[in-house]
Amino acid sequence: MTVSKQCMNGGTLVFLERGNVECKCTTLYTGARCENQNIGWWFWSSWIIVVACLVLLISLTLCKQLTGFFHRYNRFEMKKRFRRYVEKKYSANVEAPRKLFYPGCRPTVVTLVTRESLVKMRREQFENVHSGLQSAVLDTIGETLQSVTAAESSPETVEMATAGADAFKANTSPCGKSEMAHSRAEVGNLRPSM
Repeated sequence: MTVSKQCMNGGTLVFLERGNVECKCTTLYTGARCENQNIGWWFWSSWIIVVACLVLLISLTLCKQLTGFFHRYNRFEMKKRFRRYVEKKYSANVEAPRKLFYPGCRPTVVTLVTRESLVKMRREQFENVHSGLQSAVLDTIGETLQSVTAAESSPETVEMATAGADAFKANTSPCGKSEMAHSRAEVGNLRPSM
């Protein structure tokens, strides 16, 4: 038997001590006679690259889907928030301008005026320029107090609004100064605050 036939795939025979022999294989083969192919890092690196590309593709697809979902969800939430904002601003709460109050006299009552009540009050103001203004404002305050529900306001707010209506009936402000002249001039300028 010749030496080249004992080692396969280009391996060389190496003589060890005590008469033993061993095959020294090239880098591509392993085994006692170099019969097995050595699957090295280059083989696994190609599989690692393929798996990494698949993971990247799946994660990008998932990110795209999640981004689309959150974009639609936030757009829907923004529409809801905007709708609530518009309803809040235009349906119930209208604050009187600061000009209605004397300098140094801060308002203690926020008057709630509905849009319909404001239109009615302006119409009555136009019809009754001097005599009917006070009754129109009192009617508006009365309608507003009736429209306040327990869910929208606390008992303190209703008490404050009632105190404000009583003060207006007495033709004085909550600070004790007369505001009737200012009210007549400024009541047409009430607008929803934005």
